Amino acid sequence: MSDGQRAQVAKNEERVASLQAEVETIEEEIRAKNNQRADSRSKMGGGQGKGGDDDQYGSDNDDFYDRSKPAAGANKPKRSRGRRALREGKGALATSSAEAA
Repeated sequence: MSDGQRAQVAKNEERVASLQAEVETIEEEIRAKNNQRADSRSKMGGGQGKGGDDDQYGSDNDDFYDRSKPAAGANKPKRSRGRRALREGKGALATSSAEAA
């Protein structure tokens, strides 16, 4: 390795060490905040969090329309006319124009 490459490797190693220290610091802060939240929940009584009996928004029971279920008759196969029938004028447009004449 050249001197410049060695110097760059040393800089990279220093940067990696500083980033690892920063990550550890942030992880400690996160753990402390999570512990603080857990303590405050237990002091407030119950610590039920979401879905508790007193949570007005936790229930999925409501009067809104459930769009996740298919509508009645949505799975029925649709009748399709073949290409030949459409070419020969046996489609819906040809019959309606014939009836109009």
